[in-house]
Amino acid sequence: MTAVNTGDAPASLIRAWVSSDLLAGATKVKLRNDDDALLVPGHKLLVFDIIPLLDEQGSYQHSLEMMSYITQNKPGPSTCSGSQT
Repeated sequence: MTAVNTGDAPASLIRAWVSSDLLAGATKVKLRNDDDALLVPGHKLLVFDIIPLLDEQGSYQHSLEMMSYITQNKPGPSTCSGSQT
């Protein structure tokens, strides 16, 4: 993700959201480097770790869902809400 601070003073990143059909509600999104939360004016590339927290049953059900797409030679559900180029 790229963060842009168009102001003339440092800003801070407080919260980020990820939307996906395949991520459980308990999934955590964590900024890889906490120092990146301070955004000086300009552009900055931010890297997040996505930590899925599925229980055993949820993990099993989602793996079966993805295997059904693979065996039918169909693409799986999109994991991003924006368009890709």
